[in-house]
Amino acid sequence: MDLFGTAVTAIHEIYTITVFIREVVQEIKNYDESIAQIQAKFDIEYAFLVEFKRLFFDDDDKLRQYQYLSPHLLRAIDAVVVELNKGLADYRLFIKGHGLDISDLEADSAAAAVAELAIQKSEDVDAASVQAPTGKRAKLQGFWDNMKKEVGEKKRQLKWALFNKEKIEALVDQYEIWSGKLRRVMKLVLLVEGRVGSQTQADLANNHTKPALGLGKAAARQIRAQDSEPSTDFTPVEGEFEPGPGRQDASASYQIGTYIDELGESIPAISEQHAFDIFEDDTDEYTKQRIRLQMIRSLAWMLTVDNASRDEGPGETSTDLLQCIGYVEDNGNKYPALLYRLPASEPNLGKQTLYDYINPATVPSLGDRFHVAWSLASTVFNIHTSGWVHKNIQSRGILISSANQASGKRPTPYLVGWTAARPRTRQLGLVSLAAGQLRMQMEKKQSQPPAVPLESQLYMHGDRYGGTTRGYECKHDIYSLGVVLLEIGLWEPMGKIFEDGCKLAKRKGKLPPYAAVLQKLIQKSEDSDLARAMGREYGRIVRRCLKTEFEVDQDQEDDKHTLLISQFQTLVVDRLQAGSLL
Repeated sequence: MDLFGTAVTAIHEIYTITVFIREVVQEIKNYDESIAQIQAKFDIEYAFLVEFKRLFFDDDDKLRQYQYLSPHLLRAIDAVVVELNKGLADYRLFIKGHGLDISDLEADSAAAAVAELAIQKSEDVDAASVQAPTGKRAKLQGFWDNMKKEVGEKKRQLKWALFNKEKIEALVDQYEIWSGKLRRVMKLVLLVEGRVGSQTQADLANNHTKPALGLGKAAARQIRAQDSEPSTDFTPVEGEFEPGPGRQDASASYQIGTYIDELGESIPAISEQHAFDIFEDDTDEYTKQRIRLQMIRSLAWMLTVDNASRDEGPGETSTDLLQCIGYVEDNGNKYPALLYRLPASEPNLGKQTLYDYINPATVPSLGDRFHVAWSLASTVFNIHTSGWVHKNIQSRGILISSANQASGKRPTPYLVGWTAARPRTRQLGLVSLAAGQLRMQMEKKQSQPPAVPLESQLYMHGDRYGGTTRGYECKHDIYSLGVVLLEIGLWEPMGKIFEDGCKLAKRKGKLPPYAAVLQKLIQKSEDSDLARAMGREYGRIVRRCLKTEFEVDQDQEDDKHTLLISQFQTLVVDRLQAGSLL
């Protein structure tokens, strides 16, 4: 059977089994309060499955739309659907063992959905039309009646073991993982096709349809990335930023403080300055300021489309980006700045970057390190499926919240340090430096021959190493992520790993060859220390990012860019997620 046929068959099996499990759980929850607490979470995953099935598999027209997706997108969906179907094997055996035919459950569920929609629209509903179909239901109804009796009498210790709290909780967690994978694939489908099934980007972004899919924000970002210019009424914020007692060392490009809006409300915030080093020596100051403002305005225009850090939809780890309030035209030093709102749940965010957090004296748990790695990889994936690139991923540009063992809260990384981030299609070839980095470079120029600091270049792909201004691509972000993943795995920052090299580059006033840098990074990823700390698969993930090897055949007909993102999801994001569950 081909990919298309496999997925179609599997999704209908998955759906009917899920409806069956849900009906059993709904009955059991009446007798077990602990199950009732899981029901809401199960319903979220069920709602996603319903909408996913409706998008592609409910009629011939939708099947045709699905069938003609790009081959790599079909492969990605098929892989998740098959994985999900295999994961329900125990429940399939349970149903078979009781001699049940549940094929009518899909029709029953559809009839109930039609009735519910009619009720919502205040239409008259024929009660007879809503009743469950007869025929095969007779034996199944007998099963339900017997189940209610046994559950009520608490005779389910062995027979109903698959439906105890622990099993159902584990199953719902698996559904959450599977739906997250499918949601990520659909973001890529939306980017490539401009629609998923019958839902266009505009439908999902503007009309807030299909909320269970969790694609509204992704659609809004994709639309914003296609806009050539910010709206004419997109102006600097009118309030004022008051710096607080946050960090102010030379490498910091941001300040922690308070933003006082035009109505006097105080908002905990971060101001991040950018100086766009894109000028010839004879460029006058007025032109510099005008271009800087244009770039920061475009960046703020993109980032303000996503005004919540965690709303990608139920069950999905979000794009961990701070909410952008807007931009400041002149922060008192001729440099424009972005303003971010600090999350209320993260009062201490901004006190340290990931670079600071990596301290050999306090190594987080294996699960926490995998969680940070997965969160970053997920964020990069979501940025790329939004049609964006980041351009400056490094551990000094990642703010991190601390873990809290008492509450079970894990450390969460937030990407900042955007370098003239923009839609992937706009090849402007511009370089943005954080204000702190620019100050350090200006100090260097006064005392030694010009040189680009080695530490910041360690995160740069060979196409960008040494200040090369080739058009920026997603693979360059993935390379930078690979370097950060290596830091997390070894729990050692690049400045320490390359300490001798940084000193030598500073003394000589020039960078070492890129080949030598890459060779050392690869060697570190193969080091037994990394394998002992994170496992061999983690090292393979790091190398895959550093080499940007994602099994993308240059002769393939698929769009190479979207194929790269798809493979990045499968070979990096999904595999890191497995480790994050430790």
